[in-house]
Amino acid sequence: IFKAFDYNRMGKFSVIELKKIALDLGENVDDDEIEDMFNRADLDRDGFVTGEDFYNIMTHKVYWDRTNA
Repeated sequence: IFKAFDYNRMGKFSVIELKKIALDLGENVDDDEIEDMFNRADLDRDGFVTGEDFYNIMTHKVYWDRTNA
């Protein structure tokens, strides 16, 4: 699944790639929702979601509540 998001095959993806996937899937989400999803997934806040970030989220290894951060 991660590879679908990682268009450039660099082992990470940006918010731009996430927006592209949402459009490709026909998802009706606005930019603010995409940015929020991305920020929740970018655990180390480096501007990319890595394979490790993705794995931790998908397996629920990490719990976070960024609404209070």
